[in-house]
Amino acid sequence: MTVSGDQNRQGPPAAGKSSVDRIFGTDADSFGVRALPDAPSPPSMRAMLLTFNSFRHHIPRATRAALAILIPGIIGYLLGFGPELLLVSAGAVLLINGENKPYRERWKSLLRYGLLFTSLTLGFRLLGIWSHSHGQMDFSEGLGGVIANPRGALIAYLPLLLFLSVCVVCVYVTMCLRLTPPGPYLMLFVTGGLMVNKISISLSATLTWSIIGAVSGFIISMSGWLVDKHGPERKAVEDAEAAVADYLEARAKEAPAEYESLKLTAAGAIHRAWSMLAHAGAIRGGTITPEAQGTRREELVHRMLSAQHRWATADPEAQAQRNSPSDRRTIPLASPGAWAKLKRQWHRDSHPVVTAQRVALAGLGVSILSTVLGLGRPDWAITSVMLLLGQGPYRMAGTVRCIHRIAGSVIGILLYLAFYQLHPGILMDLFGLAVAMACTELFIAANYGLAMVFTAPLGLMMAGLGSAPIGQTAMDRGAELVIASLLSVLAIWLFRPNNLQNTAELNYAYLLTSIKKMIASLRTSPIDDAILDRRELRYELNESRAVTNACANESYEWRQEQWDHHAAAQLVAHEVLRVGATAAHSDLDKVPGGDVEKLAAMYGRLAPASV
Repeated sequence: MTVSGDQNRQGPPAAGKSSVDRIFGTDADSFGVRALPDAPSPPSMRAMLLTFNSFRHHIPRATRAALAILIPGIIGYLLGFGPELLLVSAGAVLLINGENKPYRERWKSLLRYGLLFTSLTLGFRLLGIWSHSHGQMDFSEGLGGVIANPRGALIAYLPLLLFLSVCVVCVYVTMCLRLTPPGPYLMLFVTGGLMVNKISISLSATLTWSIIGAVSGFIISMSGWLVDKHGPERKAVEDAEAAVADYLEARAKEAPAEYESLKLTAAGAIHRAWSMLAHAGAIRGGTITPEAQGTRREELVHRMLSAQHRWATADPEAQAQRNSPSDRRTIPLASPGAWAKLKRQWHRDSHPVVTAQRVALAGLGVSILSTVLGLGRPDWAITSVMLLLGQGPYRMAGTVRCIHRIAGSVIGILLYLAFYQLHPGILMDLFGLAVAMACTELFIAANYGLAMVFTAPLGLMMAGLGSAPIGQTAMDRGAELVIASLLSVLAIWLFRPNNLQNTAELNYAYLLTSIKKMIASLRTSPIDDAILDRRELRYELNESRAVTNACANESYEWRQEQWDHHAAAQLVAHEVLRVGATAAHSDLDKVPGGDVEKLAAMYGRLAPASV
């Protein structure tokens, strides 16, 4: 795809000439462009390793996750049931995935995840029964078992390849739709053992207790609706206001190292709050919906507009650059639909596709090594790779994530061994599972390494449904984890290592195409007819910003040579959106012709896309 412009791609900055002059020439002043935003400074490895964010907002969610395990589990224990009670962890998994939705949408999300979890549980259990009944090799036999029983090795490996395929698809979908963690990953982490483990739990018991756990999680997650029907969106707005207040306080203290981080935190909180209000039916198409007018939801929208305005006007330099204009009192547009996002990312250079390929290669490699070494749980090794790579970390962040994973999991395995020195029964297992699930939810946003301290025991307890000795289970899982982490790092650094820059160029081309389309729409159509084009441009702008920031963090050379033309395109896109939003909120039928021609002139100064 090639998008033409009036001048060629700029290389390193020319001496004595500003970035604005090189791109926009003598018309920069008439365009109202004073400067381009600076590239972000890459965080230090130490900061990435040791950063600890506040987790106070996760305490209620963690408590509910624990209750989703304990309530049905204790009832089942009192009724005389055994190890199958651990399968009620499904409830907590479902609850965690539904927490980021208002009640209006949450019940639908919970039902979808419930259906997915039940299908995975039933499907993997059936695969396990089939493979064991057809003489599959025991994965703990290692290379000798493969040589002695090649047919059994093939039967054992076919379900594993299917499991890996499911993981790869889930990674692609999760990244395209930007699903909040844990998404389907924790479900695969919990259910994979049903396919490999030789467990005595019947198929009917597996299905029954999974459904009971899901129903329990559904009831607990939706119970707040009886007290406050708009609690989730209210809480999201309050969190955004608090994040903005923290950012403004840091600016007042003139602590740049602190307020740059808080600015990004506040931006994320603002985005989540708007998303919550959109799912709650309070906003649509950049306006307050008729059903929300005159209600509590309208008040929440106005509070968000005020918080957004305070955040946008706090930085005079960014305001002057139009990166965060002072008139940013507009309601953001929703993202395109799920199918549009999936199609948009179906390209060999897109980050979701490359991440899925990395998971496939590293997952295949670690499963083979686990089988050859006789570690016993190649599914655990595959899910370890998926959890490490599934959020699409870049090189530095991915390396830090693997260090966190290894260090946290080693401590977690030691905790697991110490716990089982107490010879706990089913009831203690339930409490241990509940604590591990709650702490995972509590610390996942604070520090990934700390969360891994509790995720490892969580997975080991589910892996303990088999018959292997506790000590051997812990050692084997630890070995698989280390191998998975090392292969994940290699996949990030060696498999298509420059793809991030390719993704940035692809996004640049998409952004230019979207700008051109939007300008044509503003020139020929009423502003109300351009709503879909405005939404598409907003999405492309966000995608471009995310990747260019990552490129700037990863490569000094890219930051010096390529940042300016990407930042210029983003500035023009932002100006096009601003002009469209201003016209829409001023009840104009069309954007004035002079404004459209100025936007077209700005677009004409951008470098052409190279893909």
